[in-house]
Amino acid sequence: MPSPSVSFKLSASQLLDKAAELLKTSVTDVFDTIFAMSVTIHKLQEIYESDDEFVAVSVGFVGGISGVVYMYLREPFADALITRLLMSIECGIDEGEMMADALGELGNMIVGPVKSYLSDMGFPCTLTLPLVVRGNGLLADPVGANDRRALVICCGDETIQLELILKPSRKPQGSSCVTDILAGQLAARS
Repeated sequence: MPSPSVSFKLSASQLLDKAAELLKTSVTDVFDTIFAMSVTIHKLQEIYESDDEFVAVSVGFVGGISGVVYMYLREPFADALITRLLMSIECGIDEGEMMADALGELGNMIVGPVKSYLSDMGFPCTLTLPLVVRGNGLLADPVGANDRRALVICCGDETIQLELILKPSRKPQGSSCVTDILAGQLAARS
């Protein structure tokens, strides 16, 4: 494991770029391994709004560095992925607790390696519980976000938008306080 001094050799922008690259690798691995789907990933300047029915999944991490990954999927695609994940017939999946839990677990599988990388770089952190929200025109409006990267994942005719936000913690190492990065709200915009 690298010593904590390694993290101080990287600027915030470099650390964010490395975390975004790992996020790309994680998404590719999850989609290949779990869904047997290949994906292509591109940078976005910013997350774009849509009036489609969406599912937004957020998974954060807090500690020596805090951040969150927001994942936006069109609702029918989210349902199809979770049907595959749960190996259920498409009409057998309800929009209830099982669907939300499975989407949250998908978020954890994608974000977990980013959290581990940051911890290995000298920023010990812990994953937060995932949050899953369904609605029209969903966009995150994080409070106090310093640095962010947006990506679009193309999987056949479907896309998933990802937004990675990092913020160095001002709390002492080991603090369990949730910083204001996670105080962002998922706002349904009609």
